[in-house]
Amino acid sequence: MVLAVAHEERGVSVLDCIREITPPFSPEAATKEFAETLKRYRISEATGDRYGAEWVAESFEKLGIRYVPSEQNRSELYLEFLPNIMSGQCELLDNRRLVNQLANLERKTGRGRDIVDHELNQHDDIGNAVAGVVVRALRGLGGVFGLIEYEKAVEAGVILFLDAPQPRSPRDEVMEKEKMFARERRLCGIKPPEEKPVACPTCGDPLVAKVPGGQWRCAQCGHQWWPDGPPAVTVAGFDAAGRPCVKLRRPWNA
Repeated sequence: MVLAVAHEERGVSVLDCIREITPPFSPEAATKEFAETLKRYRISEATGDRYGAEWVAESFEKLGIRYVPSEQNRSELYLEFLPNIMSGQCELLDNRRLVNQLANLERKTGRGRDIVDHELNQHDDIGNAVAGVVVRALRGLGGVFGLIEYEKAVEAGVILFLDAPQPRSPRDEVMEKEKMFARERRLCGIKPPEEKPVACPTCGDPLVAKVPGGQWRCAQCGHQWWPDGPPAVTVAGFDAAGRPCVKLRRPWNA
């Protein structure tokens, strides 16, 4: 008798717990132990095979756990579980019996469908329970199981892929440019000037703010001024009308 618990996390089914009780054992004691484990994980519903008919469901119901028979048989669960492993949609526990049982499964081609089962005189109780709980945990994603469907869900944003590039905001671009400029100034040995608190030279109000271009603006009277005087003017030539074309040599941090 085997119990497996898993949960879905960012599009991946994570196996949390495996409990196996080997015969001989008391069915009532095993059911009670499994019910206590489910309650520790705050689980009130379990899914399993139809072995034991109504006895299993009634035993769990007495202990406060709703037992639902699985709609899929052993082979269907394994066939749905396989692409989950190949696409990295599940994280399993390091359990030797689980690995051995999954490795010893045999797939046979039948009429109309494939059959997956264990070898003669072998067992697959743990593998079957894990396949069922992994598939069920991923059902909350709307049936995303195969590798192609998984890639489509990542592209559509249904599954948040951890390594997928996130959209950049304008603020991120500004911050990246500021870091690049700071790195270049550091390599060139340029130290940024220390900006000291200033007051408006007209009204003396301290509520001033720096505006684009390197000037300061008073919030009280609206006066704008250059903190170190106006920048030097460089004549860069003359236009067609004979007027000088000037360029302002602004500070590097303006």
